[in-house]
Amino acid sequence: MCHSLTELSPWLSVQLPAASALTPSIVRRVAIYNRFDCCQDRLSPFAVWVGASFGDIDSSTSTMCGVYN
Repeated sequence: MCHSLTELSPWLSVQLPAASALTPSIVRRVAIYNRFDCCQDRLSPFAVWVGASFGDIDSSTSTMCGVYN
């Protein structure tokens, strides 16, 4: 669970542990849950990227796997 203050471009990066030095983590599914009690519009727009390293977005080693506007 996370929360950000009002920002123009908030972001969150999560680093998953690798199975070994030569075997990266495998991401099969990403689930995003929004709050139900209020403020649902705060989660829009957003994009989900899976990349090779911490903070890796919009590069040759990352893939956009979800977007909501």
